[in-house]
Amino acid sequence: MDKIETFESFLNTSNLSSLPLEDFIINLIVGTLMSLLIKYTYIHCGSSVSDRKSFSNQFPLLLLITLFIITIVKSSLALSLGLVGALSIVRFRTAIKEPSELIYLFLCIGVGLGLGANQRVLSVIALIFILAFIWLYFLFFIKKQITNQNMVLTISGQNSEKPELDSIINLLQKYCFVVDLIRVDESENQIEAHFNVKFEGLDKLNLFRASLFNLNKKISLTILDNNNVI
Repeated sequence: MDKIETFESFLNTSNLSSLPLEDFIINLIVGTLMSLLIKYTYIHCGSSVSDRKSFSNQFPLLLLITLFIITIVKSSLALSLGLVGALSIVRFRTAIKEPSELIYLFLCIGVGLGLGANQRVLSVIALIFILAFIWLYFLFFIKKQITNQNMVLTISGQNSEKPELDSIINLLQKYCFVVDLIRVDESENQIEAHFNVKFEGLDKLNLFRASLFNLNKKISLTILDNNNVI
């Protein structure tokens, strides 16, 4: 009986006074500021095609709730076990459309866990390092891919408006630094050519469009973004 009573006493032991109220308030303020930094980074560096501003509005709430829960349950083994039991019956059915969304959610939870454990300095240093890495990767790799417009062009015409393939290729080579002919469907009265091309920015694309329609005003042009096809 003594061992059972000792175990029950151990489970019921609470040490809520271990974290002063002023430290908890400071953690909340720091957590709010850090969540806003994560939100700003996600809006500008995230690769999701969904509404990033709307999705990132949940970051501060997620981080602060995680901070609050960890602050409470870390002081008691019984509360920790109760949290595990509660989470085991909760079902999260919200669809995560992009892997980057899951990464930023884990980042918010991780910062909340660190602040909830009162590891303020460690959490701040880790977040600064992670956000710096995200920004550097975005500026040196992702932004360059976004600037270079990788496109699939379909150019077609028929009857008297049928364009010459050589004229189209010469025009593409003038404005593109990559030109790959994918497919050509041609008959006596119709031609349809497909190209994989890369423009150095949208200004080059617009110049090509203007030149193409000056060459033949009744030509048909279809442009497809090819950056995320593969």
